[in-house]
Parts: sequence; structure tokens; C-alpha cells
Amino acid sequence: MLTCLIGNETINCYDGTHTKEQLKKWSKKKILLCPACGRPYEYCHGKIKAPYFRHMDKEECEDKYSESETEEHMQGKKDLYKWVKNQPGVTNAVLEAWIPETKQRPDIMFTYNNKKYVIEYQCSPIASEYLERHELYNAAGIHDIWICGTEKYLGRNKRLNTLEANRKLYYDTKSKALYKMDSMDKNEFLYLSKLEEYRYKIRNGYASKYIISKYKNREVHLMKNIYDYTPGYKNYLLIKDTDNCYICTGSYYPSPTGRPSNKYPYPVRKYRYSNNYSYATYLKLSNTKLILK
Repeated sequence: MLTCLIGNETINCYDGTHTKEQLKKWSKKKILLCPACGRPYEYCHGKIKAPYFRHMDKEECEDKYSESETEEHMQGKKDLYKWVKNQPGVTNAVLEAWIPETKQRPDIMFTYNNKKYVIEYQCSPIASEYLERHELYNAAGIHDIWICGTEKYLGRNKRLNTLEANRKLYYDTKSKALYKMDSMDKNEFLYLSKLEEYRYKIRNGYASKYIISKYKNREVHLMKNIYDYTPGYKNYLLIKDTDNCYICTGSYYPSPTGRPSNKYPYPVRKYRYSNNYSYATYLKLSNTKLILK
């Protein structure tokens, strides 16, 4: 964890308000406490890993949903907290607030338009636990926003997780960007899936006028990886999805001769399921505005 209690004050271990020496001293005195169970925290730090707090003992804490801290999780919480608290309309933004009603300690809690919201930055894969926690937030009248990490979630060759299928939103701490999986119709998906092929034909001078007019000057970029961002373009990343999975495998004319005729002037296209692929839109975190209904 990045925050703890000392007396009635909540402090953190990352913004430099308190020195490492002071935090170590308080840790030895056992006065750094967990906001959930009140037991002592240990201040952990090193030359490589960022500092954080953890329980001194291994007894079960009331905050049973907390996940082990990783560099990705700690950095993601800090990035998203800094982003949220600077958004217009956001008040009472708190990092790692303890909610007794749900026995949960979300990564970020805030108020927007007089409604309570939490953000959970989930880096380790979960399924049934997500559904349970979502129901607890819902019962308490709290709107929960879930964002997946990219180290264990994002990937072309991984099965779509329950959390991803419901939320379809990722944050990468290295590129400082959100990736939002879009709900596309078949035509949008096919357009993007053919983009690279047709642009190759245009570059090599054997594309039709129709292909040139449709694909040459569109400000769309297909990212080869999560860092392949092109400014000034709408950037898409190929990603898994269970909803948009169409690839054209060929076409034919349903006429008796198999050729164009007055009755069948246009071919019938055949599509196949394509490994649960879709596209996610790249959104630079610093340029993204929080809009909630």
C-alpha cells in the first residue's frame, strides 16, 4: 500500500512529504497503522523497488481484497490518482480510502456530480472476485470504474478475462496511456483489418482508385505495439475481443455460371471468426477528460 495512518492523519510514502529516515523510525515504533484493521504497518524500501507499506504480521486483514503490490500497480495508482484529482468537477479524491460498508479499500475514491465513485486498477487477473466486489459497491450506492493493467491482461493471444469482457479498459504505466476496447460494427472492423494491406498496395502502385480514395489519406494509424503511437492520428491497437471477430475469406457470385449477371451484379462475401480480435483506441492520459453520466 502507498498510504497509512499515523494518529488520525493519513500519510503516503511517495510524494516526499516525509523522509525515508522518518518513515523508518515510525515503522520501528509501530505507529504506522493499517486504516482497515488498525494493526502496524512496516515501511518497505529499496534501491530498485519503489517504497510501500505492508503488514508486519501475516494475520488476515479486514481488507481481504487487497492485492500484492507490484511496480505496475503502485505506479498506476499514482498516475490515475494524479489525473483524477485534477479533473473538473471532481472533489474529495482520496488514495486507498477504507470503506467499512463494503470492507474494501479501492485504489482511488472521489465524488463527481454528488455521486461517489471508485477506481480499481486491477493488475492481477480475477473473475468471481470482480463480480463479488462489483455487487458490494453497487449495494453501497458507489459507482465502480475498473481499469486493467497491461502486463498480465493485455495481449493478442490470451483468452478474454471476465473483468476485461465487462470493462474493456486498460492503462499502461510506461506509455502513460489508456486503451479503450471499442464496440465496432462489422464494417468498421473490416476497414481497420484491411488498412495495412491496402496501404501496402498504394505504396507499391497497384491499388485501385477506390482503395486509394478510401485508405490513402485517412488519419488512422495501426499500432504495432502499445508504444507505437503516431501524433495527429487516431491510433488503434489490435486486441482480443469476443464481439467483433470478422475476417473476409473470399467472395463468390451466386449465379449458375459463378460470374456477374444482371440478377447478381455483386459478389457475396464470406466471413469467418478470427481469434477474438478487435481494436482498442489509444488515449493519452494527460489529454483525456473524465466524463461520467
